[in-house]
Amino acid sequence: MKTSTIRRFIAAAAVAAMLTGCAAPAEQSETSDVSTQSQAAASSAPAQEMTFTDALGYTVQLSGWDRVASLYGSFAETWVLAGGSLVGATVDAVEERGMELGDGVALLGSVKEPNLEEIIAADPDFLILSADIAAQVDMHDALTSAGIPHAYYRVDGVSDYLAMLEQFCQMTGREDLYEENGLAVQAEVDRVLEAVQDE
Repeated sequence: MKTSTIRRFIAAAAVAAMLTGCAAPAEQSETSDVSTQSQAAASSAPAQEMTFTDALGYTVQLSGWDRVASLYGSFAETWVLAGGSLVGATVDAVEERGMELGDGVALLGSVKEPNLEEIIAADPDFLILSADIAAQVDMHDALTSAGIPHAYYRVDGVSDYLAMLEQFCQMTGREDLYEENGLAVQAEVDRVLEAVQDE
């Protein structure tokens, strides 16, 4: 989904809600490379280690997120908007979100029927799940036993989306994309709410 489409969707959701009544900053890494360009790139790269509590109260410890997969299309899209790439996603990412995943991205079943075998085969070092999908919540023990680091998220409104995007942008080291795909969306939502505040 394009950024403009996301902005329109979130703005509409915010208006509907009105009418009906995140992680620690990533540390900078250092390098001994003599190249000035390499040093600059390394100093802005986020440290791949993070501990946080997810939407279901689980403590999540990550030691890397080079291989990220998502079992919910909109969360997969948020990860990509944060500058990340995917090794796996559910079919709704393609069929409902219109994402072009590429040949190297595995399809991991559907949102309500994720395929554990395909998930394990994709070998993600971070799996993003929905706290509102029972089939995904039920996978916690199996994923833990398989040694797959994972976290549950819940997005009920704009503030939840912004919190998720901010965490993802910190992980990817692309805080500029939080400004572009997060704060700019919030500003547009605020403008819409102000325009309809008397309706």
